[in-house]
Amino acid sequence: DIGHAGKLLANTVHAPEELRDEVFCQLIKQTSMNPSADNTIKGWQLMAICAGTYPPSDRLEKYLLSYCDQNTKSNLADGTKVHDGVKPYAQYTMLRIKKSSLLGPRTEVPTAMEIQAARDRQPVVIRVHLLDGHYKTIPAEAWTTIRELNKMVAAKLKLKDATPFATFE
Repeated sequence: DIGHAGKLLANTVHAPEELRDEVFCQLIKQTSMNPSADNTIKGWQLMAICAGTYPPSDRLEKYLLSYCDQNTKSNLADGTKVHDGVKPYAQYTMLRIKKSSLLGPRTEVPTAMEIQAARDRQPVVIRVHLLDGHYKTIPAEAWTTIRELNKMVAAKLKLKDATPFATFE
């Protein structure tokens, strides 16, 4: 559940890279040949959540991406059937690994809303309130920067130049 995922992330977001790699290895173990489709999906959900919070080490990354890629097929190389529902999580996890590897680990633990959005493979919807009392909703991923958010808001407002536009918390 979201609370357990939050606790895991709170304990690993600032942990040494080796411990974070161990989390990925344990998730691979949980999602490999697990007879329970439900538990397999939950393992993939947690893998996607972790992958968007911190990247695997350079040493583990190619193996983890390969594992994810194998699980986007109907059957593994050894003929084992991949549980229904795994493919979209494997694809989403690969995307999140690539993004977190590019940007580096997060410095803060994701919020419960972010964890739930990652579990559901959806962006977090941010409500941006405007000075005139209206608001715009903007979808944001874990890797969305404030600069990108400003550009998305400016585009929704049909502003040609987003330079003078700013977002405040």
